[in-house]
Amino acid sequence: MKRHFFSAFVALSASVLVGCAQSPVVTAPAPSLSSPMVTSMADVPAPASGTISQRDPVMAPHTATRLMRIAPGARMPQHHHAGYDETFILQEGGLVLTLDGKAYDVKRGDVVLIPAGVTISGQNGSAESMVVVVWSNNGTGHQLSTPGPAPAR
Repeated sequence: MKRHFFSAFVALSASVLVGCAQSPVVTAPAPSLSSPMVTSMADVPAPASGTISQRDPVMAPHTATRLMRIAPGARMPQHHHAGYDETFILQEGGLVLTLDGKAYDVKRGDVVLIPAGVTISGQNGSAESMVVVVWSNNGTGHQLSTPGPAPAR
């Protein structure tokens, strides 16, 4: 189960975030969480101009964690998480996060709680942004990430 989930997640997350030609993504493989772990944004390579660089320290059936460094002007393509609630924590920088068509100016220190099924996209500002994302499985059995808008609720 863990291997199948991880393989599906890597393929889907790559397709979701690479879908925007302006923001190619570099992703490292991730383990399941089997013991306590300390990780750092310093483990994520600096993004090239207009891109997103990320590291997925944990990908497990019940939770997933991503560290992202977003270059100035990079975009997060439209996607949604049908089976996962998302906690989006902006550590550095500022960006416009669009949730179900409504734009939010997200600044350093902001925490955005996004329920499953919300359509998400984003545009980074003029400085690099650093984000921690944590997904929690809501038990519906849906895959982690799906390109494009969520179905109407």
